Amino acid sequence: SMCFQRFINANMMTQDECTEIKRVLNVVTRQRGIAHALRVLFISATELGGGVAEMRLDTIALMRDLGAKPKWLVIDGADRFYATSHRMREGIQNPNHEPLSQADVEIFHLTSILNYLRLEQEHPPSEIDVVWVDDIAPLGLGLLLKSMHPDILLLWRCHQHVDPEPSIGDLIRDLTHGSLRRGRDDILMQFLEHCGYGSPKSQ
Repeated sequence: SMCFQRFINANMMTQDECTEIKRVLNVVTRQRGIAHALRVLFISATELGGGVAEMRLDTIALMRDLGAKPKWLVIDGADRFYATSHRMREGIQNPNHEPLSQADVEIFHLTSILNYLRLEQEHPPSEIDVVWVDDIAPLGLGLLLKSMHPDILLLWRCHQHVDPEPSIGDLIRDLTHGSLRRGRDDILMQFLEHCGYGSPKSQ
């Protein structure tokens, strides 16, 4: 296809890698019993600048070449949220980084809830088969989505070396494993309970 050929011509991808991508997508579709074109939602923190934003349009074009139906959601957040997610991004690769405060965690969780409510309106979960989360900022949104819609296949791409500050490492690990902690994560647990869903594995 045109997009694959452009990647091959630019030495960004080999023919064997193109074949492998097609094979993996077919396996996912078959194993999950999906009879329609695979519906993929990419979620990231920014649409401009940075490696994720720069590659996303090409990724979407590749997915369309494969017969999938990709979409892209860029989350919203206030400056305090992005400052917190930046500290998490730094802290995942520096064990001596300053820990997050409980207020930082709560800002992160509240923003995740707001973005989940927005996602429900713009990209109904019943119309999503696979969610691909890039970076750390959308992780709370990913947990909420997976908790309320467990049939969705959720993927997270970290993009970073991992040697975390302990509290930041614990939060990121718990968000990716669907495990919430009483006290630290009460806001997310209360939201899930309010929506009629039991909290994911709570500690």
